[in-house]
Amino acid sequence: MGSGASSPEQESPESIRMASYALDCKLRSVFRRFDLDGDGHVSANEMEALIRALTDGGGLGSPDWGEERQVTPVQDAKFIVDALDEDKNGAIEEDEFVNWIKLGLSRTIETRKNYAKKNDRNHRLENFLGIIESIPAQEVDDILMSAVTKDQVEGVFNSFDQDNDGHITMDEIKSMFTELKLRTSIGTGSIQTDVDDAQTLMAALDADGNGQVEKEEFVEWVVRGLGRPLRARVAWANKSIRNRRLDHFLRAIMETASGSQRRSEQRRHLRKVFLKFDADQDGHITSDELIAMMTEVRLTVGVGSEDLSFAPQDAQNIIGAMDSDGNGSIEEDEFVNWMNDGMTMPVSKRAAFAARSDFNKRTTTFLYAVEAYIKRILLLEPDNQAMIRMRLRKVFQRFDKNKDGDISAEEAQAMVNVLLKVGPQNDDPIFAHAGAKMIKALDYTGDGNIDEDEFVQWVTTGMTRTGEERAVFTNRGPVNVLLLRLVR
Repeated sequence: MGSGASSPEQESPESIRMASYALDCKLRSVFRRFDLDGDGHVSANEMEALIRALTDGGGLGSPDWGEERQVTPVQDAKFIVDALDEDKNGAIEEDEFVNWIKLGLSRTIETRKNYAKKNDRNHRLENFLGIIESIPAQEVDDILMSAVTKDQVEGVFNSFDQDNDGHITMDEIKSMFTELKLRTSIGTGSIQTDVDDAQTLMAALDADGNGQVEKEEFVEWVVRGLGRPLRARVAWANKSIRNRRLDHFLRAIMETASGSQRRSEQRRHLRKVFLKFDADQDGHITSDELIAMMTEVRLTVGVGSEDLSFAPQDAQNIIGAMDSDGNGSIEEDEFVNWMNDGMTMPVSKRAAFAARSDFNKRTTTFLYAVEAYIKRILLLEPDNQAMIRMRLRKVFQRFDKNKDGDISAEEAQAMVNVLLKVGPQNDDPIFAHAGAKMIKALDYTGDGNIDEDEFVQWVTTGMTRTGEERAVFTNRGPVNVLLLRLVR
């Protein structure tokens, strides 16, 4: 090499520390999402639910392995907990999880490949490590949306087992269906529909025909159903009205067990969109009504307006995709479930779907347009805005410790620690900058503090951003990933 040749540019210590900090933040965020009951530990039951969600029910083995080498997610979960449980207390703590993952990621790709080839145990460990490595920080919640433990499902069962005898009768199942629909807005319908749904569930679960469902068979049926890949579940649901009702029930249990208020609210907003464009209020969206929806939504928010000329042909294709009962129009539940599945799909999967065809690309753009329409139109309705602002002012006042009407850098740091629950709790200089970064992002007046109106305005504005806009924001640095979680 001649004397004039330049050596490869070395990463600066600051950039290395920033990358390490971003990884630490992501891993701690992942762990706290894994800790489904919030007790500071990830148990074997929690790990089983997570492995089912992360692998679409397939487990950590290779799909190329024969049946004799495959094991269940239950066995995978016990294996992973045992491997990461350094203090051998039967569960994984946050530092055990973070340290194990960071140690694995510090090794070269070649070293990891050779390690995985040695035996099936090593392969499963490497597969788990690779899955964690590949999860985008901003998509953790969406990817793990179906992660529900047996304990959580038991909690739902117990709340409806009114006499605490370990069985649910037909009357208790009717009460369960009605209550779950009210909580989640999934599968809404008449009282007669609730009766029919209860009879459908009883027929599916009451194997011995004694007119009641035992806790064990209820829990196993729900966990097994939620553990199936989403694509397989959708295909199964579309086979019959009976299957679709049972899938509604599974979705409602999932959201109730995981306490997902955000997804339930999204469904309520989607129902508002449906009702707005069901022009004759007959409970169906026809091709003409869907064309009107696609046109108005796109023009209102300025997303996908270049696709307007394709609306007639796209409407027919979308009806074909949504219309699970084949009656040529879209019912409310069909619309809400299809749109919700698309809108909760991680950004990376949306991009892969869009790349397959021009129609997929336009459909993905339509999803973004509906998402923007909900955030910019429905969320801006006076009643919604008043409630949101009231809640945000209470949050601000909680962290304004000296009650001077401003959040200082120190108080902002405390807010980051408590609300976002990410980042190492130590004196790392990068982490110490999170509060200051928050001040810089929200301080419109430039006085070095955040006042109440600045805080409320910044968060409410962030709530109206689309997933695409949020992805651009998070790519600017690890602190932005933290700030974005304030508006979720």
